[in-house]
Amino acid sequence: MSNPGSFEDVVELLVPELQRRGVYWLDYPGRTFRENLQGKPGSPFTGPDHPSAKFKWNVPHDTHGHLEAAGEPSG
Repeated sequence: MSNPGSFEDVVELLVPELQRRGVYWLDYPGRTFRENLQGKPGSPFTGPDHPSAKFKWNVPHDTHGHLEAAGEPSG
């Protein structure tokens, strides 16, 4: 086993091999890493059944998941 000498080595040598093997995207398929990981485009937050849900800070979000400015209603 060997270690890459730099991040450039990883990008230039490892990524193309992983893409050739089909285990690394050729293009980025979604908006956020979490959306891609969960396979739920448009859902940037973990679900209520996820262990992290109990640590969620309840801040108002609009229908697109963006934080709302103070005093502005969602629309």
